[in-house]
Amino acid sequence: MAKRFSQMGGNSGPTFLRMVGRDTFILTPSVTAALKRWGAIEAPVKNRKDRAAVQSCFNAWAAETGRPLCQLSLILAASIED
Repeated sequence: MAKRFSQMGGNSGPTFLRMVGRDTFILTPSVTAALKRWGAIEAPVKNRKDRAAVQSCFNAWAAETGRPLCQLSLILAASIED
């Protein structure tokens, strides 16, 4: 995929995966703010190590709740007050 889609970055990958029916989360500013508020991360997600830490949080929450990653992402986004 990297050879063919060299311009993909940021949330392009997760958005594409969700579009084709794969369960994934999308790190929107609201989701990132919620992760920070609830103590899952300390700083904005910037690299693969940070994304791996977020992925493990989402995987743990999915195993605990039985909800898909896309629902957890939406719940986090809605948990932030404007």
